[in-house]
Amino acid sequence: MANYWNQYPEEDREIKKLNQNLQDINDLLKKQIIRLSGWRAFLNGILFSLGSTIGFAILIALLAFLLSRFPNLPFIDQILQNLQNYSQRPT
Repeated sequence: MANYWNQYPEEDREIKKLNQNLQDINDLLKKQIIRLSGWRAFLNGILFSLGSTIGFAILIALLAFLLSRFPNLPFIDQILQNLQNYSQRPT
């Protein structure tokens, strides 16, 4: 049984060649995964920032809407007047 590989040297070379090809493919895939993970992290950052900005804008709009329902409260009235003055200023 120890001489099995020595009996078939051509097959042994083919197996080594296939093994090397698989190793080359594995190395190439590792490089591609590393390259793609960099882009993925970049896109995750962009999308997180965009989502946070939109969410914050919706939250502020909702808060302003709810506060406008209570104009009789003194501090809310002053805040709403300041917001109206700020939004009507020319840019």
